[in-house]
Amino acid sequence: MSVYLHLLHGRPDPDAELSGQGFNGPVLGPFVAVHVTYLTHVFCYPENQVGGRLELAFSGDLLVWEGAYYGDFEITSID
Repeated sequence: MSVYLHLLHGRPDPDAELSGQGFNGPVLGPFVAVHVTYLTHVFCYPENQVGGRLELAFSGDLLVWEGAYYGDFEITSID
């Protein structure tokens, strides 16, 4: 089974005041595993292992991906 990481409640600036839920981010994957370390890093392991793992980091309580900040994420399967 493959798993995916869906980023949610995005904002361009960590201090931005949101009117509503912010924007939906990308769905990353497929991965064979997702590992969260002390809420400082999220490591995603791709199915084909080419290029190694994908690493995302937190800034305060927001997950950072490609210059945007996300307040929530979900790990889901799509089969």
